[in-house]
Amino acid sequence: MGSPYRTGSNPKPGAGSSERGSHTEVHSWLVRVTVNDCLDNRDMGYVYERIDLPWLSSRPPAQAARSKVFKASSSDAPKADTVFPVVVDRIIRAVVPKTKKGKANELLVLENMEVDTTKLLKVDVFVNDEDDNLDDLSKASYAGNYAQVPHKSKNKIMLRTMI
Repeated sequence: MGSPYRTGSNPKPGAGSSERGSHTEVHSWLVRVTVNDCLDNRDMGYVYERIDLPWLSSRPPAQAARSKVFKASSSDAPKADTVFPVVVDRIIRAVVPKTKKGKANELLVLENMEVDTTKLLKVDVFVNDEDDNLDDLSKASYAGNYAQVPHKSKNKIMLRTMI
């Protein structure tokens, strides 16, 4: 707002051009703007070109997702009641029996998990919705995950949680 300062010039160049006038003149610059004024871009002086936005009304084509679950049969993946409880130090695969269709909402709950908070833990859940063929897991879909981010700590802290 003041004058530029260069080496060798007066260290206090004085007030700039906007500070020379009286203070009351500054108030004449003020305007009142309400929210209603901002709702229409044309009132604010902005006019945008109308263009087609195809992504608003289109959906991506359905694709058969490549399964991230390895092909398993009843002999490869044991039933959940024989696998758990287990120490998770490797990848665990288990077959969880489904409820009958239309009987109830399905909810997978992992209880009494003891987690070391200094280490990373990630649980991915894939669901095969086909009732008939257990061997065909190519139609498995990703249902969700749980991730425990490692925290720095001098002491090993075990957290008991449920997902």
